[in-house]
Amino acid sequence: QLNNKPEHLRVAANLLLTLPGTPYIYYGEELGMVGTKPDEHIREPFLWDVMDKDKLRSRWVKAKWSTDKKVRSQKEQEEDEKSIYWHYRRLIEFRNSEAALNDNAGVFKSLGVRLRTVVVFERSAGNRCVVVVINL
Repeated sequence: QLNNKPEHLRVAANLLLTLPGTPYIYYGEELGMVGTKPDEHIREPFLWDVMDKDKLRSRWVKAKWSTDKKVRSQKEQEEDEKSIYWHYRRLIEFRNSEAALNDNAGVFKSLGVRLRTVVVFERSAGNRCVVVVINL
């Protein structure tokens, strides 16, 4: 459970964008938007800006989980380089620039660290190698 805690959201993003495979980011995840089952409540209208200024926000349903009180809008997060949005931007930029993280045919190797609070692994491709250390 991430419980909409920024530190948990960052750890989840770190894992998603450094582990092997093609990452899938569901819309709003980069803002910390949340939802619940049934499917029509998994994601509510995207928070482009605060409600009073948001001309792009869909009005098909009244948000229950991802409201202005619970999640900062994209506009607000774009202005704060410490936001979840910027964390995703930097991670995606790093992943795209680093062949060892971007090559799904590369090598994944656990580095044998046996701590419940840390994940450590190596990703390599060609002559590029990245050691990833994530505090859980």
